[in-house]
Amino acid sequence: MADKLIAFADESVRVNAASPMYLIAATIIPENMSLTQLEEILPKGASKLHWRDLGVKAQRESLSRIAGLEPESTIVVASPIDPRKQERARRKVLEVLLPLLESRGIAKLIMESRFPSADAKDAALYRSMRKKGLVSAIDIDFANPAIEHRLWVPDQILGAFSDTTLGLKPSTAWQQEWDALKGGITVIEAKP
Repeated sequence: MADKLIAFADESVRVNAASPMYLIAATIIPENMSLTQLEEILPKGASKLHWRDLGVKAQRESLSRIAGLEPESTIVVASPIDPRKQERARRKVLEVLLPLLESRGIAKLIMESRFPSADAKDAALYRSMRKKGLVSAIDIDFANPAIEHRLWVPDQILGAFSDTTLGLKPSTAWQQEWDALKGGITVIEAKP
C-alpha cells in the first residue's frame, strides 16, 4: 500500500503591504524525507527555522537546500484583506486550500499550531466544511515546528514568496535560489 500523502502548512500575514495579504503555503513532504540539511542551518539557540530570523546568507542556503528536495507546494493568497479581519481571511484561504489539497490526493494537512483557541477555530471550520460536503477525505492536525521540522519548509517557501511578491530588497540576493525552487509552486487566489 502506498504511503498517504501529507502536506505541511504555514501562514504569513503582510498587513503593511500596499495591498495587505494573508497567505498559507502547503508543501507535500514525504515522511522519509531527510531535513538534516535544514537542521544544519538552524540559528544557535533557535527552536525552529523561521524565515524572518535568518540573515540573507542563511536564506540563500535554506532556499538552495529546499530546492534540492524538490518539494511540491501550493500557496493560497487572499488580498487585499482588512488587517482587522485576519481570521476571516484565514477561513477564506482554508476554504480554498483544503478542497484543493483533497482533490490532489492529500490525506492530511498538518498546520503550524498557533495557540489552542485559534487551532479550535480551524478545527471548527474543518468540521463545518466536512458537514457541508466541501471535503470528505482530507484530515487536519496541528503541530509545533520546534518538534515537527517539516513545518520549516513551507515557512521558508512562504517567506521567500512574500518577500519576492512585495519586491523587498533582500530578495534580489537569493533570486537564483528562488528561481530554482519556484517551479514546484502553484499559487491560487482566494477571495477575501
